[in-house]
Amino acid sequence: MGKPIGEKRYLQNVRAVQDGDTPVIEGIAAVFDKPAEIWPGFTEVVRATAFNRALEQKSDVRGLYNHDWNYVLSRTKSGTLRLNVTDEGLKYEMQIDPEDTQAMSIWRKVKRGDVDGSSFWFEVVEEKVTNNDDDSIFRELLELKLYDVSAVTFPAYEETVAEARSAFQARNGEQREKEEPENRTDRTDKTDIVEANKETDPEKPRADEAETERASAQGSHAHRERRQRLAELRIRNAA
Repeated sequence: MGKPIGEKRYLQNVRAVQDGDTPVIEGIAAVFDKPAEIWPGFTEVVRATAFNRALEQKSDVRGLYNHDWNYVLSRTKSGTLRLNVTDEGLKYEMQIDPEDTQAMSIWRKVKRGDVDGSSFWFEVVEEKVTNNDDDSIFRELLELKLYDVSAVTFPAYEETVAEARSAFQARNGEQREKEEPENRTDRTDKTDIVEANKETDPEKPRADEAETERASAQGSHAHRERRQRLAELRIRNAA
């Protein structure tokens, strides 16, 4: 199974704590109702309703390191990953296995401050897009499918922009296809037809036809002349 197609967003918000005897990595994966510019002219905001359905349906979400499936630190299905919607945003708590040397190594990196970023991987279920008069775009994420939350080494801004552009253009392109009637006429085809008609001289076929008739008539006349000469020669030879 390949990784799902989706988008990622990053925050500088993660810390390592101790809950009794259990090491925990916690942070805010997404901040609500705070617009953020993803690229110039494109602003996005995550609404507080975005994760309601995912949490109500108890979606199977992973807690990872750098979104790497080889570094599974926790999981909602096993009860080692807790997700909660707070006034600030979507909070996560990863319960780390003390006997897992790989997971503990990551916990210590967070504790030292070597790793200080949070991120979440999602796919848009519902959004609202506003095209402003100044050609800027405002995107509201109303409902999201959540794949994972991650402690990350650093925010990958270029990757975020590339994924956001690709997903947004693909999604809105599909939406336009759905909104257009199925029996629409292709503009390119119509243009080609018009241009072809412009290039076609309506008098040209008639001129070609007339030329052909003249050539045929000339050929018939020449043939008659040759037959007449042969007949005259036969008469002379007979005499």
